[in-house]
Amino acid sequence: MLYVIRHGKTDWNRQRKMQGKTDIPLNEEGRAMAEAAHERYKDVHFDICYCSPLSRARETAEILLQGRQVPIIFDDRLEEMGFGVAEGESADQSEGEPIYNFFKHPERYGLELPEGAESFHDLFARTGEFLREVALPQVEAGKDVLIVGHGAMNSSIVCQVWGLPLEEFWSAGIENCVLKRLIPAEKRCSWCNEKNPLYVEYHDNEWGKLRTDDAYLFEMLILESFQAGLSWECVLNKRENFRKAYDGFDIEKVCNYDEEKKAELRSNPGLIRNKLKTDASVGNAKIFREIVNEWGSFYDYLKSFTGPDVIFECGRTTSPVSDQISADLKRRGMKFVGSTIIYSFLQAVGIIYSHEEGCDMWHEGL
Repeated sequence: MLYVIRHGKTDWNRQRKMQGKTDIPLNEEGRAMAEAAHERYKDVHFDICYCSPLSRARETAEILLQGRQVPIIFDDRLEEMGFGVAEGESADQSEGEPIYNFFKHPERYGLELPEGAESFHDLFARTGEFLREVALPQVEAGKDVLIVGHGAMNSSIVCQVWGLPLEEFWSAGIENCVLKRLIPAEKRCSWCNEKNPLYVEYHDNEWGKLRTDDAYLFEMLILESFQAGLSWECVLNKRENFRKAYDGFDIEKVCNYDEEKKAELRSNPGLIRNKLKTDASVGNAKIFREIVNEWGSFYDYLKSFTGPDVIFECGRTTSPVSDQISADLKRRGMKFVGSTIIYSFLQAVGIIYSHEEGCDMWHEGL
């Protein structure tokens, strides 16, 4: 099996600066993310780890694998993509600027590069060589291989393993300290529509993986609320549209949405256009923020009902725990948070682990 994971956050991540080959260390948040990943993925087997030599990746690998007898091997081919004179500059640039194209239109990035920057051709050449010479032969020999790296570097690995075009360079969604399994499962849960690549990716790399950060929990709670009366596949197919329309699920921005913004959301053909659900999403955001202020994090609030350990169970759509959380959220004023929706939310974020027996992911939690 082949896995990739991106390093924890740094000060330059927080400041939205281009890092590239500049050796920026983890900050306290990044170390906490790596510690959380250590706990989250403690039951995932790795035979060997290949890692970028840059300190933010190196420290992430060391924390993630602490206490394990897993060798960590550093390889220069796994360094982040180089951005030349753009390193240290803001990642938020105007339309048409090279860094804007890098994020928004990667297929155009090679038309104009910052001085001293690598091209995608350069990046794919070195990571492709690493895959052919090192990683894939190990996987073919039955080894579980972990790559610890960076946003662009890991995305180049994903593109080559999955055969994605450059236009879809960012489609894998490489997040800090979130493990991604690249060699697909052969057997999946019965609910997974294997004809839908988005659903397969969600099943294999996201559903049931424990996530504790407020930003992710907020996104999933809002999306689950839109699922009411619909299928999750319908919501998942519109997820990127929701992310764009809801400002990346920035909770402060969503809390400040006015009637004009809500009307804009209701008229967006890429979303689920339901007035009650749209209005509820803004109201629920405000209550979510109140809970975070009260408890320190939404995960800590959820743990007050679920306890500290992951719950392993299959074949249910509600439970006493989801009943209790649903009742409390309704008491606080949230809407579209019935017990079935909350149970589905808890499964999605890994608080309840429900991969079915017979699915390749079943053994990872049981």
